[in-house]
Amino acid sequence: DVLFNHWLHSREPKVCVEILQALSSMYPLLPKDRIQDQAARLVPQILALYRRSVDRNAVTQFLCSVLKTNLALNATVLDGIIDVLITHLFDLVCVYPDYEKPQTVKGHYEVLRCFHLLAGHHPYSTRIMETLLIHLRNNSERDRMKSLLILTHLLNSCAANIENRIPATTECLKQLILSERGIKMKLTLLKTIVALAQKSHIRDKEFVWFVVRHSCRYSKPSQEHGSQEEHANLVLSCENTLYMLASTVGTLDELLKRELLNYLILLDYTDICGNLAKCLASLFAKSPHIEYEIAGDDAATEQSTPESVGAAGEDRSVIKRGKVMVPGAETIYARCLALLGNQQCIKRCSNILSFLRYYHPQVNPAL
Repeated sequence: DVLFNHWLHSREPKVCVEILQALSSMYPLLPKDRIQDQAARLVPQILALYRRSVDRNAVTQFLCSVLKTNLALNATVLDGIIDVLITHLFDLVCVYPDYEKPQTVKGHYEVLRCFHLLAGHHPYSTRIMETLLIHLRNNSERDRMKSLLILTHLLNSCAANIENRIPATTECLKQLILSERGIKMKLTLLKTIVALAQKSHIRDKEFVWFVVRHSCRYSKPSQEHGSQEEHANLVLSCENTLYMLASTVGTLDELLKRELLNYLILLDYTDICGNLAKCLASLFAKSPHIEYEIAGDDAATEQSTPESVGAAGEDRSVIKRGKVMVPGAETIYARCLALLGNQQCIKRCSNILSFLRYYHPQVNPAL
């Protein structure tokens, strides 16, 4: 009480920081009954400290200690203040952490840690996900980016606790994929897609389209949505992400095989065929077969997707199984031969040959 009510009001910033650090360590040692009695009053008082010129990182560390202690004893003591708490924490998320200032980054991750602690309890995880969905549909790009940062952190740290809300979230993300224009937002969205893929929550081709589409280099990137360097960073990130998904995330193998084979024969994606072949080589090295039967023959007509728009009217041989459309082996082989004709792209030719090495059973099992 003395530290919080008297010493913490010191005008010396260093004193406040030291007091908050001391309180963070001392709080879990208090008697349990006192902790529970003070929780409902203490949390709003801590949130009020953010309005003062006190080191935010130290305040967040103390808040994190209070939340962790109370959630371990009796989570229901926070029921009356949970909405205010989530709102304050959401506002504290840093959209662009300055990695040259370690304290700023540390404070950012302390805020995310608070969300992780709250998401460990089902009623609170539901509230958090509802809040994130609201902000994902918001017109503010900053709010959408904050939501994606929190969502990505929760997927990486406690995906099981938010699993029941992930289907609604993925539907919302599919809309963002088509509408977002800012490069920084796309990079944040890419991280969320990777987190979803690692937890086996991606079943839709729209996410693959997003990664493949932004692997392509624009001849004249729009400076309105990001600098030249940011555009190049997005392209490189998508290239690396696509190969990582193809080589490590086993649950996406069949989806990636079908989608990447379709992109391989499209002229619009010729400049990234080297990376596509590299990814396909990794996929077919794990399994030379293609799984077709993912939908019944009586399935509804295939819905149009972003990639199908670019291929409208194009004549190509395909193998159809329900909703699945995969280019025929002869088409793939002919496309690879055409690409190999350009001997100036040595790296691409090498990747294509590696791909054909594992793809040949599709052309002729006797080879």
